[in-house]
Amino acid sequence: MTTPGSPSGQQTNLRKVFYQCQLGKSDLDSLFATACEGIELPQIKVSTTTGETLFWKPTLEELVEAVQRDAPEIRGDWANLTLQADTPSQERGVKISIDKERTEVNFSGSDTTWAFGQIARVEKFLVSRGAVFSSPRYENTISFISLAFFMGLGAFFLIHGVDDDTVADCVKRAKNASRNDVFLIPSWR
Repeated sequence: MTTPGSPSGQQTNLRKVFYQCQLGKSDLDSLFATACEGIELPQIKVSTTTGETLFWKPTLEELVEAVQRDAPEIRGDWANLTLQADTPSQERGVKISIDKERTEVNFSGSDTTWAFGQIARVEKFLVSRGAVFSSPRYENTISFISLAFFMGLGAFFLIHGVDDDTVADCVKRAKNASRNDVFLIPSWR
């Protein structure tokens, strides 16, 4: 998706990432059709990479046929899929990248209302099919690291103990410090 050349001199670029998207072929067809609405005479490129080879065609159906014909070793789930559609004038565009971990949606356009409307429609579509906004994989990792940190901190205090005298000394010093007057040096002219 290219970002240049809108006649109005401005362009809105929106990006959202979703996780756990489980989409079948009919879902992909519906998603792509929804995403391309409002793009007149879209230049569409649907692509996937298998091994070291990039395949692209103007429709998902043609892409599937080409991969099955030219890379028969690819079976089952595909690791990646990208839809890109732009108007010839680059005033509106969409790029959807899907892999096993996440789905990234990008809309750009000189018509801000169209861009926000389209990303909202695609979001609703994906959420209705189980998509979420944060990666459960990384949430679990972060939770585990946080738990380990606090357990380690607790173990440190249990092993070394907290000395009551030390706490009392700190409180006593704080009280003494609050009674001290501030010493100001007069400014000499």
